[in-house]
Amino acid sequence: MLREEHDNTGMRQDLPTIAELLSRAGYDTALIGKWHLGMPPAYRPLRRGFQHFYGFLNGTIDYHSHLSLGGGWKGREVTFHGNQPLRQQGYFPHLLCEEAVRYLKQKRNRPFYLHYATPLPHAPYQVPEPWSRPYAHLGGNRALYAGMVAHMDDEAGRLLRALDESGQAANTLVVFASDNGWVKLQPANAPIGDNGPYRGGKYELYEGGIHSPCLVRWPGRVKAGSQVTSPVINLDWFPTLAAAAGAPLPAPVDGIDITAALRGRSLPQRSLLWSFRDDLVQTPRSYACRRGKWKFLEVGGKSLLFNLDTDPGETRNLAPRYPKLFRRLRSQAYSLRQPGD
Repeated sequence: MLREEHDNTGMRQDLPTIAELLSRAGYDTALIGKWHLGMPPAYRPLRRGFQHFYGFLNGTIDYHSHLSLGGGWKGREVTFHGNQPLRQQGYFPHLLCEEAVRYLKQKRNRPFYLHYATPLPHAPYQVPEPWSRPYAHLGGNRALYAGMVAHMDDEAGRLLRALDESGQAANTLVVFASDNGWVKLQPANAPIGDNGPYRGGKYELYEGGIHSPCLVRWPGRVKAGSQVTSPVINLDWFPTLAAAAGAPLPAPVDGIDITAALRGRSLPQRSLLWSFRDDLVQTPRSYACRRGKWKFLEVGGKSLLFNLDTDPGETRNLAPRYPKLFRRLRSQAYSLRQPGD
């Protein structure tokens, strides 16, 4: 996570982005929305494979003033169109959607990749009154949060309609994904969101933090209403999108091509690994390993084993009952350990 003192850093420049791969494969590439992978010019989207950029560089902005609230350049203007500062009036998520609709309706003679990184429903809790009005009975920030989710849903509908109207929908893979669950840093007596039935939330490796929604539309390739039952991870989208575009992959890469799972077939069993620590919110070093229905979790020095099929809320530690499985998954999770951990 990029903290305030990291304004001059960004994602390692030797790591390829999906935009770089697709750009080399002949795609028009655009990022509209949140970047948060580096503030200095050398780290910005136009230097990382995107040919078009409209959005903000940092972690969190005020949606009305467009000033940074954190995650880089706090209190400063952070919105850009390409490399030029962007100064427009209005609710910024709405401006982002307008720009994405314009992009989708453009005439072009080559395929495109649009990464639409909406900031919604990330804090701050701000949304125009027409979206929060239906949820006024919830009160306070909870009504605003519900309105932000409704606005995000409206954005998704507008983008899909624009894609349909452009005549490109039949040949376009659409992925809706989230990077984490609801943040649990909220007053216990005034909850705003809920990750139920999962435990925990953002900044944790419990399922409430890492089990997030993903929806796919790919006409003629993915059957409507189908469900992927094999565990997958967001890292899988890098090789999957590259394969769909016929773009050569660098070696090695994290993740696998999950096209087979999208088409209804099972994936080979594998272990998914996580390692996480966040000093900003004082999350201790944590490790997790998911293999099939089984999950090892270590947080704050406490090691646990869960069967997610029968206990998705991670309430029953089965480590004493299955010691060999516990040790095997723990060993795999520990492969992510770094000196000093």
